[in-house]
Amino acid sequence: MAKSKLWEWPFSTTLHRKKDNRLSGRLVQLLVFSMAKLWTSRPITKKVIYNGTSFQTLIENRIKETQKKGCNTKPLITIVNHQSCIDDPLVWGVLSKWRHVFAGQFRWIPVAAEFCFTNRLYSFMFSNGRCVPVLRGLGVYQQGVDFCIDKLNEGQWVSIFPEGKINIEQTRRLKWGVGRLIAECNTLPDVIPIWVLGMNDVLPNKRPYIPQIRQTVAAYVGDPIQLKEVLARAKDEALDPMATRKLITDCIESEFWKVKEQAISQHKQWLQCNRTVT
Repeated sequence: MAKSKLWEWPFSTTLHRKKDNRLSGRLVQLLVFSMAKLWTSRPITKKVIYNGTSFQTLIENRIKETQKKGCNTKPLITIVNHQSCIDDPLVWGVLSKWRHVFAGQFRWIPVAAEFCFTNRLYSFMFSNGRCVPVLRGLGVYQQGVDFCIDKLNEGQWVSIFPEGKINIEQTRRLKWGVGRLIAECNTLPDVIPIWVLGMNDVLPNKRPYIPQIRQTVAAYVGDPIQLKEVLARAKDEALDPMATRKLITDCIESEFWKVKEQAISQHKQWLQCNRTVT
């Protein structure tokens, strides 16, 4: 993998499991989650959750499995739309509970190396916050994607922005990286689509980048995306890796846009009822 002059790979290839469990990692994760919880609490931000119980039940079951077996055996991938630089971690301030973080259920997420890993301080904070550097334009075969696949094959949780960059209104083709993550999992992962609304009101995508208070943020959790038949088709047709990635990504994309429509529809109903009440 070509490396930028501004950063170095932050994870040891032999010791990243130990580094992930060290005190600094837990402290940074708690700090990040605390800030997300604070900013998504009243009166700073009003949050609306649709189908959140299904996500929380899934995380609770992962915690129980860890307590029973010592680790998770099934990987988890969450796919989230990207409205603002503050989407992650705020979406977990909306959906996750303190218990989840204390139990080690904190996501890994690929992020742009050219923004998040430009100096030692950033590298320390982002890597301990379970952010994985990827280089835009380098394609699906790069060290950051390999690392995320390794984490999934350890039964861990990886969250991604499949659109690849901030996108407010356009319907954009999803990146094939999500297809590779799923195709190379040793165990079929749980794939949960999440659509967020209002994040760009909390942190507008224009200068000056100043977080806003008294905004409304909504998170809609879709049903798990079923991929067993898609993977079986890829195997039966002996598709090559590129065709397999495309097939998986096309399926994800179709379901993702359905979740978008459902989220917008439900939130419009909520807004109408809320206006009526007020």
